[in-house]
Amino acid sequence: MDRHLAYVAMTRHREQAEIHASREDFNDFQALKQRLSRERMKDTTLDYAERRGLEVSHGRAGHHNLRASERDQIERFKKAQHEFIQAASRADLDAVAKVRAAELRAEMKSAAVEIAKSPAQLREAERVGIVAQVRDFVRSVERQRSLSKGQAIEKEDGMER
Repeated sequence: MDRHLAYVAMTRHREQAEIHASREDFNDFQALKQRLSRERMKDTTLDYAERRGLEVSHGRAGHHNLRASERDQIERFKKAQHEFIQAASRADLDAVAKVRAAELRAEMKSAAVEIAKSPAQLREAERVGIVAQVRDFVRSVERQRSLSKGQAIEKEDGMER
């Protein structure tokens, strides 16, 4: 099990829930807790094909299939994300951290737009666990563009608010 399956299993009860585990599998409660809270990457169709011994014509998307510039975008996003997490935790108390968090958010957004241009990069982003964040940033950019277009049209029509 992983944390997602554990969450589903533990939230489907009506009156009470009980967990039964053998001491052979789990020495103590901490071991059980660690198992039920672990993260697991989602499987892709390529994973199932490889398990069944099927030949995948383009190979599994990984670092070795990406050009250096494409790998750089993935690394750029991950580096900015890592630093953003640290800066954002201090942003409420530190004005400099707040400004840095905004800069890092813009950096992640820029890298996400570049990553989204390539299916190979999106597969790599999924492999390293950042595809959801990349897609969120791309949606955000698309929303901003559509809002900007709508405001520009309103201004042209003399309907400025």
